[in-house]
Amino acid sequence: MITRVDHVELNAKDVAATVAFYRDVFGFEVSRWVRAHRAGRTVEVACLTLGDFMLEVLPADDDRVDQRTVGLRMLALRVDDMDAAVARLAEHGVRLAGQPNETPLTFHGVRAEVYDPDGVRVELREWRQGDHYRGADWQPGDGVELVE
Repeated sequence: MITRVDHVELNAKDVAATVAFYRDVFGFEVSRWVRAHRAGRTVEVACLTLGDFMLEVLPADDDRVDQRTVGLRMLALRVDDMDAAVARLAEHGVRLAGQPNETPLTFHGVRAEVYDPDGVRVELREWRQGDHYRGADWQPGDGVELVE
């Protein structure tokens, strides 16, 4: 049976620029970067890891990015100190999409968003009341209804 999420694949306009962004800004490690020559074409794949999580970066077939269509909406990364994360982003010239804010929708904590080189949203989350994805004691904030 399924035991965990194995990896997420991300299509990029420029694989090298995307690898540099996730490596230099967020601390991902390049575990493998290959070029496969198959059926008359070359495909480049970079495998980046952060702890047990792997992000595969591949070249996009075209440069369209639409965050309101079916598919990847965003990549969310957990941070233990939002202020330190924001400072690190600034050191790398990465601007926030808005100021860090609290949201009671699905977790109790602070979140901020940036965009990677291809315009993919990357959310940073700092939990303030522990990791309650599975917690029976988690309660939604005002105006939020728990469906199940």
